[in-house]
Amino acid sequence: MPDEVIVQYCAPVLTGLKTANLFSFPFEDSAGMIKDLRQLNQELNHSLQAIPLGKKKDRTLIYMYRPDSLRDDLSRKDAREILEPLGYETNQMEQCLIRLQERLADEKEFPHEIGLFLGYPPADVRGFMEHRPCSYCGVWQVFSQVEQAIACFEVYRRCTHACILQLEHGVPLSHLAALKKRNGE
Repeated sequence: MPDEVIVQYCAPVLTGLKTANLFSFPFEDSAGMIKDLRQLNQELNHSLQAIPLGKKKDRTLIYMYRPDSLRDDLSRKDAREILEPLGYETNQMEQCLIRLQERLADEKEFPHEIGLFLGYPPADVRGFMEHRPCSYCGVWQVFSQVEQAIACFEVYRRCTHACILQLEHGVPLSHLAALKKRNGE
């Protein structure tokens, strides 16, 4: 899997600005996918994880996330109130990921709660689930705190641009992922 693909879709995750992201990639076979993901996880020193969430036709849905951030996000009261009625055991992150995989396999569309696994604000996830009219549409549909969301989207855009430039200048993914630590977070 090319580093360019990972940076294009996951730069804010690599640098610690965002909990997680999803992207699909056409792996030729399952063994190659497992090998690529294992190598990627080792390169990123396990500060991030990339796992397959499902497969549609010839593409695999890859979920790249920061385990510590995801654990924090899922433990929030407003996130638990959304997830627990849907069968998620919010005190067990790994079980939540398994449940998400099950829901992805069962549903024709993405389950709406997936936004919580991507670090979206629970109020916006709830607004989406309730089919309310959104106030702004960017990385996600925004139902509250519009100005903060717009500023966040711009930070993500600039981060992606900067990471692409760094990658073009030979900076490896492991260094981009280490930016969070170097920035003191």
